[in-house]
Amino acid sequence: MNRSGRFQLFLYMNRFGRFLLFLFMNRFGRFLLFLFMNRFGRFLLFLFMNRYGRFLLFLFMNRSGRFLLFLFMNGSGRFLLFLFMNRSGRFLLFLFMNRSGRFQLFLFMNRFGRFLLFLFMNRFGRFLLFLFMNRFGRFLLFLFMNRSRSFLLFLFMNCFCLLIVLEDFNCFCL
Repeated sequence: MNRSGRFQLFLYMNRFGRFLLFLFMNRFGRFLLFLFMNRFGRFLLFLFMNRYGRFLLFLFMNRSGRFLLFLFMNGSGRFLLFLFMNRSGRFLLFLFMNRSGRFQLFLFMNRFGRFLLFLFMNRFGRFLLFLFMNRFGRFLLFLFMNRSRSFLLFLFMNCFCLLIVLEDFNCFCL
């Protein structure tokens, strides 16, 4: 059958028949059929697509669908999708990433975003990120915190990191 005939038959078939037909269609046909499926059907078809197809379909999904699909992607795919999300979506996805993924995303954020993520990291993550900041950025981090949080940060840092802070503070004041 031609494409129009396949599409008309697709509308009268059940889910399993639609899935079998989907496997024999080209990319454009799969994309058109994807638009007429429900959420569960789209999710099943998403698992059988390549990376580029998943990325295109990701752009047409809502927030909850994007979040579910994000969990099944690898590190590079998550990073590409992260660039197209808003601030609240980026923060939620950041919580589900591993340490290396968090560090890579940290490098692409602005100062305010880095500061917010810094508060939600553990001691080791804070120490690593602290080492990659310049002296002015380290000094600004302490200025944006109140006295209790600044004191808590000193408690969470070890002696080596504390010496770095004191050295940077002396150089900045001089």
